[in-house]
Amino acid sequence: MLNDQPTKTDLLGRLPFAESIARVIVTQSDPAPQVIAIDGAWGDGKTTVFGFLLEALDKQGFKVVSFNPWRCNDEDTLLRSFALGLAEKLGVKILNKGEQWVEVAVDRSELVEQAAGIFGLGAFGRLFHLGAKGLRQSIDQLLGRVKGILNEHGKRVTVLVDDSDRLEADQLMHLLKLVKLTADFEWLTFVLAMDCSSIARTIGQKFGGDDEGRRFLEKIVQVPIRLPDVPHERMREFTLNLVQGVISDLGIDPSKSEVERFREVFDGALMPFIITPRLAKQYANVIRFTLGLLREEVNAVDVMFLEGFRLLLPDSFTKLVQRVAPATNKSLDEELVDHMRKDQKDWIEEVRNKILPKGDIAANRRSLNGLLATLFPRDFSAQQAGDGEYRQWEADKRVACVDYMWRYLNSAVPDHDVADAELNMLLVAAGEGDQTKTMELLCPMLEPRRARIGAKKLRRLQDRVSDPQRKVLAMAIAESASMIVRHDVAFQFETPFGESAMAAAHFVRDLKPMNEREQLASQVIAKAASTLWADEFFSWLPHDRDKQDIDENRRKLLLTRSESERIGAILAERIMTDLEKSEEMPPLELLRNYPDCAKFGQANRLRKWVLRRSTESPDFVKHLASAMMTWSYGNSGRTFTWPGDESALRSLEMCYDIDLFRQHISCDEPPQRDDWHNELTSQEALYQLVQLAKQKVPVVSNTDVQLSAVK
Repeated sequence: MLNDQPTKTDLLGRLPFAESIARVIVTQSDPAPQVIAIDGAWGDGKTTVFGFLLEALDKQGFKVVSFNPWRCNDEDTLLRSFALGLAEKLGVKILNKGEQWVEVAVDRSELVEQAAGIFGLGAFGRLFHLGAKGLRQSIDQLLGRVKGILNEHGKRVTVLVDDSDRLEADQLMHLLKLVKLTADFEWLTFVLAMDCSSIARTIGQKFGGDDEGRRFLEKIVQVPIRLPDVPHERMREFTLNLVQGVISDLGIDPSKSEVERFREVFDGALMPFIITPRLAKQYANVIRFTLGLLREEVNAVDVMFLEGFRLLLPDSFTKLVQRVAPATNKSLDEELVDHMRKDQKDWIEEVRNKILPKGDIAANRRSLNGLLATLFPRDFSAQQAGDGEYRQWEADKRVACVDYMWRYLNSAVPDHDVADAELNMLLVAAGEGDQTKTMELLCPMLEPRRARIGAKKLRRLQDRVSDPQRKVLAMAIAESASMIVRHDVAFQFETPFGESAMAAAHFVRDLKPMNEREQLASQVIAKAASTLWADEFFSWLPHDRDKQDIDENRRKLLLTRSESERIGAILAERIMTDLEKSEEMPPLELLRNYPDCAKFGQANRLRKWVLRRSTESPDFVKHLASAMMTWSYGNSGRTFTWPGDESALRSLEMCYDIDLFRQHISCDEPPQRDDWHNELTSQEALYQLVQLAKQKVPVVSNTDVQLSAVK
């Protein structure tokens, strides 16, 4: 990290300025005292100038005293410290041995007084303290001796006082009193580094206002010198050199396009606010700290933009976070509304107006707009961003990607996130064919609190993996499937359950030896820790669904009908085995997969099982009827609706002989409801099926099962 200490290298062109001041000091033959003030804002580099000034004077053989008033809590201590320090610099002892012992006694007397108080001897301690102070030389005597020493030395001595504008009001007045008391000391030059406006305000608080403070300061300072501004290009070069140092130290090697992106935005949006060397150092420090914490977990250029915004425009940064952070908790409907509104340029401008600063500081508004647009294109760009752009942001670890955003805002990888370092380790283990190690690394990524991001990142690995890695990862996901929660929602592909199944299916799909895809898919279904997950996985495999609009090249990448049937037969066997093993009422989610059993060679086995369960438990038929209904989702959760006569009859015929159903299944008419919204209870669903079976004749034979029905 860069500290705030002065540099010995002239990076900002301040050396000639310091040497000019030194030349004026050393060439003055008149012994009259001087008080010079180097006026500059905090962080402008006054301390560095002091370092150059000290070096220049030292080369000429002139004595320089660096006096630090910060260590002096009261006026007496400050004045004595100055007198003794200046004499020491000149190599002269202004106190004899007896007086030196008195000074030691005074230094220790406070400790004696405190110790005496502990033993109930407070009066004795105070008496000792007062007695010691009474024996020491007075301030006037000490200053008189210093004045005499300066005259004997006969050569100018310079006293440098830095950071005087940061002193408390009382300390500042003590320092100014020292300067006033030594106003007739020949051969003495004070050089005070200060922000004169700040000093005038502090003095004005004691004497009636800023004007009085300025007049007071003018009586003290003889030569006020304004620290010259650093040319913009020089400050820019200084800042970029610091940034380059950070990048090099951390071993970051941004691409040419990323470097160009940084330069295009930085010069106009951030550089105008870096007006002092201290700000440049602070900027380099914050990006070093953040990139150090998030090594290889974020986009380096986005960090440099966002941390610059945070440092240089803190109020605007807070407003920006308030705007973009809630997007991580928005529902899908709210996201769609936002996307529709983003077409309205006036709406985008309204948001910008709330974030960006007003007045002179926003003179580079166009560049700041560009900064917002490059950081958060979906929020501050009129251009629409689709899935392709979003996937690229994720690949580049951009802050615009919601899953990466919290890393930037918190300077850490949140505990619900999956670090890229973890993914890299996972890929290494998979590349080595180490199934056990791959499982050990994968399971923590699929824990409930991390599964949303973990499953999504697995799905986005398609372009980064080799065929051996695909095989290992697909099997590892399958064997971890039991820990992935299946949420009761309409679109499983938006959940970790669906995304993990999709990831495994895509690993199978992308295998280059296409003749190995069937074997891997069959192994995944057979070894999957969850039958429901295996069914979800099967649905995402590249089946040939007879779509007319697909081109011939893409059709060649699909599984053949016979391949899909053989894989489906393994799935059907699994589902049927689970149904037969279930002693309690099987979950609706599992029971609803009975069509796969009928489609892939288990129709007779399914019918026998359904008939047996129906005989054993009348409630089972209601349960089965619910599984045949269409499931929809709304504000009230999952509801069951009538799919239509033909669809309902087809579903029934897959698992039940219609004649047997007519003969043995009956259902009382359910109570009438006042608010009918086509939502069915299990009893209502069964009643509808019974009435339909009585009215209709079979429309599907037992063997009329087509692969085109594969979902």
